[in-house]
Amino acid sequence: MLRDKEKRIEIFKQVDIIVHNHCNGCQNPKRNTAYCNRGCKHGVKLRKFGALLEGESKPGGPKFKNLT
Repeated sequence: MLRDKEKRIEIFKQVDIIVHNHCNGCQNPKRNTAYCNRGCKHGVKLRKFGALLEGESKPGGPKFKNLT
């Protein structure tokens, strides 16, 4: 149980780093939800982290290992 909580905390840290360093300062004129989810590598990564947090993939499974 504790390991899952630690992994979720690590996911939140990764999301915060992406949002702080990229999304808040994004100057791309195409920036919108569709672009950020499909065209932007940072948006795609955020979507994968979101799927982990919603339970679509277990923290510790193969998808989680590929993201960190």
